[in-house]
Amino acid sequence: DCNNEIYLKVKILHGG
Repeated sequence: DCNNEIYLKVKILHGG
């Protein structure tokens, strides 16, 4: 669902 967009941003913030 749309949460993947937030998930990607969180992954980047956590350094992938």
